[in-house]
Amino acid sequence: MIEELNRAVLDAPDAQTAPWIHDTVRALIQLVDRLPQSFEQLAAVLELRMSENAIRMDSREDSVIAARRVVEELRTASGNAGQLARQLGKPAGTLYSMAHHVAPDRGKR
Repeated sequence: MIEELNRAVLDAPDAQTAPWIHDTVRALIQLVDRLPQSFEQLAAVLELRMSENAIRMDSREDSVIAARRVVEELRTASGNAGQLARQLGKPAGTLYSMAHHVAPDRGKR
């Protein structure tokens, strides 16, 4: 999705209208909105594997300490993703009211 967005913006920025931007932001919100649940699920599975003593490190780092740190980082990411989704709702709300308008003199040179 991000690659397609990059191509669309870079290849034909004039074709992107305010309604298109609104639709794109809404799609990104849907993606970001689901990230907290995914991060929480991954943290829970990692905790389960940790309780089963099923994690080994390739380094000399203690696997329990490393797993706990990753669980904490995933939960922090979950909170940050939730906040990002809420923040994206603000521009999406304003974009919803925007229409595309081509100025009468645009393209005349």
